[in-house]
Amino acid sequence: MSDALNIAPPNTIDDAAGPSTAPLIELSAVSRTYTVRKAELRAVDRVSLAIKPGKVLGVVGESGCGKTTLSRMMLRLETPSSGVIRFRGTDIWDLKKEGLRDFHKSVSAVFQDPYSSLNPRHRVEQVVMEPVRVNFGRKATNAGRIGELLHSVGLPATAGRMYPHEFSGGQRQRIAIARAISTNPELILLDEPVSALDVSIRAQILNLLKDLQAASGAAFVFVAHDLGAVRYMSDEVIVMYLGAIVERAPSEALYVRPRHPYTKGLLEASLPPDPRSPNLNSSIEGDLPSPINPPSGCRFRTRCPLAAERCAREEPELREIDFDHRVACHYAG
Repeated sequence: MSDALNIAPPNTIDDAAGPSTAPLIELSAVSRTYTVRKAELRAVDRVSLAIKPGKVLGVVGESGCGKTTLSRMMLRLETPSSGVIRFRGTDIWDLKKEGLRDFHKSVSAVFQDPYSSLNPRHRVEQVVMEPVRVNFGRKATNAGRIGELLHSVGLPATAGRMYPHEFSGGQRQRIAIARAISTNPELILLDEPVSALDVSIRAQILNLLKDLQAASGAAFVFVAHDLGAVRYMSDEVIVMYLGAIVERAPSEALYVRPRHPYTKGLLEASLPPDPRSPNLNSSIEGDLPSPINPPSGCRFRTRCPLAAERCAREEPELREIDFDHRVACHYAG
């Protein structure tokens, strides 16, 4: 029972076929709509993707693009309005009893605000071991394992007797990470895990996450505004706009040669090393349209420098233009 607490690769090996290449989690045409003042708001719109074991998927886009809603659905915290989410081939909303318990052991999360995500009334040892107690029973929550987990995120074992308010923001995020890895999950969803931290602390937390991912072999979904952090962490990146994926590619391919005008604009808007650089201005103009009343055709056309009449009539499909590089744009090439 206690082996589940080790920071070790999850079991994704098929004895006959070698390492598994089947998706760990797969989304098929997943949408999430809300009713706002009798109008329909589509927060996520027909998103399809697959994440294989041990891979890191970065998710970027402006606020309101659907990143957090997407990750909450993968955590089973939000119910899709349509589409299917499968974990190891099974619809997560069909899981019952043991299957649901296994899902909760195998999927965990680290949220943006480390203070609000930690119970202020509980000592750190209780916070970190709560998932273990729920999934494996009280006998699995021994002091040795608590110290092991805290050490793995760079905290002393004595931190277990303290309360969250006694720590800095970076230390609290380390506590949240220790809790997330406590059940040795196969998939960890990280929703803006460094955006609430001081700049001087962000690199430390990113390095910690990268080291833990390499040691555990867990798959990550890394949601962030920081394009540099996403590049550093991710094997593959999806770019979302008004609830839909507009570009998906291996990380280096997307950063070296972005194809969608929105992706290009996001990269141009990233602060360069020299703020006087002529590339500081982004090609993206105007504000994000209301998701309650999105533009017809291509949802990005009202801000796109390439927009033409066709863009107002036809919604572009997410098509492959290079090996494993997909773009939803009529004029990307």
